[in-house]
Amino acid sequence: QCQRPWLPAVLTRLVPDPRSGYHIRSACRAVARAPHRCDCVGCRVEECTLEINDVMMTAVGDPSADLVVVVLHGREMSGSDLAPFAHSLALQAYFLFPDGPLPSGRGRSWWPVDSEARLRRLSAGPMDLSGMDPPGRTEARDCLDGLLRQFVSRRCVLVGFSQGGMLAMDYVLHGGRVDGPGLLSSTRI
Repeated sequence: QCQRPWLPAVLTRLVPDPRSGYHIRSACRAVARAPHRCDCVGCRVEECTLEINDVMMTAVGDPSADLVVVVLHGREMSGSDLAPFAHSLALQAYFLFPDGPLPSGRGRSWWPVDSEARLRRLSAGPMDLSGMDPPGRTEARDCLDGLLRQFVSRRCVLVGFSQGGMLAMDYVLHGGRVDGPGLLSSTRI
């Protein structure tokens, strides 16, 4: 286990991705858990914020890893809310936690949700969302596809929590290529 303290730093740079040929703008975060790189045996951890195809995200791990794990957050969350999972799992992987495109409450969302209408429907009991086609879902799926295409030469796992899980399943059911899906506390739409 790495015992080095988190070192505060801020760094903005263009990082060439040798596998995709794209340049990724990277800005390391200077927060309580600032960017960290450890030289301990078996431990290479770095946490940064990135922008890929106009999508902001938190990245954790080795950018050259063969396995890319994209984790989609739920409604009114941000990608960084789920980043501690990457540190806990300690896998040899590159974790990406993209932010949804829409501001929503205290976080972001993948498509708009009418909270008042949702509460009215919930008061009548559990909802079956399988017939829903929320506005913005197609755009969110296209955005996700643009991100995942950057890593087509690597193994990719797509994980989603809540609304992010709905998007992950929607992506796979519409022909999106991933090597493994994971749904956490999600439902179908």
